Amino acid sequence: MGSIQWNYEQRSAEVDVQRALYSAELLKSRQNRPLVKPTLQDTQATPTQIELFELVGRDSYEYVEALIRRLPSLRQREHFRKLYLREYRSVVDDGSIAFSFGQKQLFQANTFIRELLEHRLGKVFSQYNFDLAWLSMSLSEKWQWALEQGRAYQDEHYRTVVGAFDDVARERETDERKKKLPFYLMTENKLSVIADHLSFLLRKIQTDFFTEQANTGKAFSDAEIQAMVVDIYRRCGLLCEKIGLSLPYWATFPFNDGDDDFVPNMKSIEIAINKSQCEKFWLKALKKAQKQMVEHLAIACGEVRKGVAPYISDKGFGEWKAQKKKNFEFLDRMILQNLDDEEEQVELLEMYKRSCSNPSVRHQEMMNCLNGIEQWAEENGHEALFLTLTAPSSFHAQHSKGGENKNWSGASPKQTQAYLNKVWQHYRALLKKRAIKFYGMRVAEPHHDGTPHWHLLVYVAKEHVDEAIALFRKKALEVDGNERGASEHRCKVERCDKKKGSATAYIVKYISKNLGGKNVAHISDEVEGLSFKDNASRVRAWASCWGIRQFQFYGVSSIGVWRELRRLAKGQCTDEVIEKVRVGADLSDYAFYLDEQGGGGATRDQWKIKLVYENTEENKYGQVNKRIVGVRNTLKDVAEWVKTRLKKWGFVPKSRHQSEESEPSNITGRSPAWTCVSNCNPKHSKGSWNDIGDYLDNYLQQNAVKVDRLKMAMGWRGIDANSFNKSHIFSLIQGGEVQLLGKDYISFDGNEVQICRKGGFVN
Repeated sequence: MGSIQWNYEQRSAEVDVQRALYSAELLKSRQNRPLVKPTLQDTQATPTQIELFELVGRDSYEYVEALIRRLPSLRQREHFRKLYLREYRSVVDDGSIAFSFGQKQLFQANTFIRELLEHRLGKVFSQYNFDLAWLSMSLSEKWQWALEQGRAYQDEHYRTVVGAFDDVARERETDERKKKLPFYLMTENKLSVIADHLSFLLRKIQTDFFTEQANTGKAFSDAEIQAMVVDIYRRCGLLCEKIGLSLPYWATFPFNDGDDDFVPNMKSIEIAINKSQCEKFWLKALKKAQKQMVEHLAIACGEVRKGVAPYISDKGFGEWKAQKKKNFEFLDRMILQNLDDEEEQVELLEMYKRSCSNPSVRHQEMMNCLNGIEQWAEENGHEALFLTLTAPSSFHAQHSKGGENKNWSGASPKQTQAYLNKVWQHYRALLKKRAIKFYGMRVAEPHHDGTPHWHLLVYVAKEHVDEAIALFRKKALEVDGNERGASEHRCKVERCDKKKGSATAYIVKYISKNLGGKNVAHISDEVEGLSFKDNASRVRAWASCWGIRQFQFYGVSSIGVWRELRRLAKGQCTDEVIEKVRVGADLSDYAFYLDEQGGGGATRDQWKIKLVYENTEENKYGQVNKRIVGVRNTLKDVAEWVKTRLKKWGFVPKSRHQSEESEPSNITGRSPAWTCVSNCNPKHSKGSWNDIGDYLDNYLQQNAVKVDRLKMAMGWRGIDANSFNKSHIFSLIQGGEVQLLGKDYISFDGNEVQICRKGGFVN
């Protein structure tokens, strides 16, 4: 009997045909079968849950719910359900059987939600190490913790204290820790409570430490006192680091602490300790960190991209617009008053419109400076280069044409900006090392997913052009320079061609679309259909959120000197050098001004004219700021300078009459007194809150000695007087009690502050 030859290819084709026929029959039968929608047996289900259940069925619904169940907020879970539905419906019908049965959509949506929660969001969460256990402690727990830590600091080495804190944290690291409210979902009221508790705890620790040292009766030398201040700063800094926060100056201190030649900046440490005791400082830091974390998560979730919300999430953009509205309302409510002549007043909003804070005015100033720089460069035979610097692909959350970047490292726009700035610093160092002078302007703008990139207008001497280009390519591609498309997209170099337009024309588009200004009606090249005006608004919101400086001149004289010279009037200055440059500035001739100041690429020590500053009074943190008061000729004695700020102005609220003149309204009632203190005594009246505020101001001024004595007594007890408002101070002076923490109250007998608890004194 002969052997039977089996044809595998033929048999495979027959099986495929049979499967196709079976699938077609099954699909036809399902289509003819009456549709019975499954029902979700959950009376509290949201409309989105019901929609999800009816679309994907029970098994897939329970899979999705299991993934997002660990998220503590209904709002957050609802957000991810909507993302899942959007991804499910984004799958295009390719005519396949998998699509007909919904398997292709399920696979893509399930993969999307799983990777989003476990992979992409994990990269973001790992960068924000807030201790939810500590943040979730009750008032009594934090109070007891402060007492224990304060005593421990008196005797133990700071590492022992940190170890004790670690023990507390480890005890709370259970499954319940995951159920704590995430930091990025905490309300402003919750953040305010945390800020209040943290400032109180640090103040308590510091007060106990220094009180114990003072009670020893030992006379300490200056060196010993400094060592103690550094020690308590170190301890507080380590504790804050464990919580996930950072003290001022902490970015520098830990890396050098312990080195034999390290001399800590005592003024910076003093300011940091003062700030650590302030609730407002911590609240501001917490709100900023939360805002950036929320925006970072939005980037990871794909909420920041073209077609959805370019550059910044809609939530972040809405908050920026709301804050901008508040700022304008403040400007409209205030006037500037000459402190030496109260009759001279100017509306603050009008001054804003005329200043460089106004985007339109700033746009005009930038264009004038750029035209002057270009004119000076042409007169000196220098060539213009237009450079574009982009970060490696791992910094981008989305691809340029859309779609998630699987290789995204989790970098935020702030981290990408730091990378670009580092590349720029290294590039400048190479040019300086080779004695290549350079000058121009750079613009930072975002890609559609919020990742920043830079455009630079660089002027160099013609003989250095090739070397400048080679060095730029070298530094721009130093990291991941071999990745696909790096040489094409990450470092673009154009030699500005006068036949195509001026060098300034190469960069003016990027100024307009990122700053805005008058008569700007072009369409963005980054996001299709977005006007320059709308583009500029979203970019400014993006820059505000991440603290990114959008525009910067380099290698040219200070724009501050230019502005101060334009303040001077003819005949006000007797110095011939300053007067000569002043005339050029007054005529808006920036090329002449630049030439007089040493030209493009001149260093600060080559400038003929510099700014003169005066120190302001110390603020409550001990900080001394600098304020511009004039300009000076660097060739003359430092004591000889020209005053440009002839008047001192202060902010004063508009009176009711002034407000009605600027914006008519139907509001009637008694106008508040123009002076800070009212001569009326509305103690028994039913006046407005302004009246009550005036009365409190009046009372506290009349009893200033008692107020000072009360604040001094609070300081002796380690209590921050700044955490109490005027009503609290009034009540304490009147003999009342004010709540401190939990069941603890304070009272004042005219000499000392007593801390008491319901049922008896604490100490």
